[in-house]
Amino acid sequence: MVALLAAPQRGASPPTAPTASGACPPPGLNIGFLSQGGIQMTTLAQGLTQIVGGRPVIDRTGLTGYYDYTLTWMPEPGIGPPGPPVDPDAPSVFTAVQEQLGLKLESGRGPVEIVVIDRLEKPTLD
Repeated sequence: MVALLAAPQRGASPPTAPTASGACPPPGLNIGFLSQGGIQMTTLAQGLTQIVGGRPVIDRTGLTGYYDYTLTWMPEPGIGPPGPPVDPDAPSVFTAVQEQLGLKLESGRGPVEIVVIDRLEKPTLD
């Protein structure tokens, strides 16, 4: 499990609220680049789950509302689609979240939802 925490750092820009016109940047996802607009922190945490190799990311920021953000990072080898990253000099996703969003990803242990299938049967026609 990875926790997404509100951890303002000097020089970091937190995600911004959508503009007064309500216009949000179009969603964008590329190798090492993610941009979304008008989302809640829970949605950001879900997106980060895929980026950190499938470990569940839990939103513990306490932030409410809707935010716009852009994030650039160097993908870990073997995680995500193959191809060259947007910026080969970008930081790890953990560093990028802290420096670019003013948030913090922290590894830890905690309760996560799992599904256990203890029995499987082929359907029959009755």
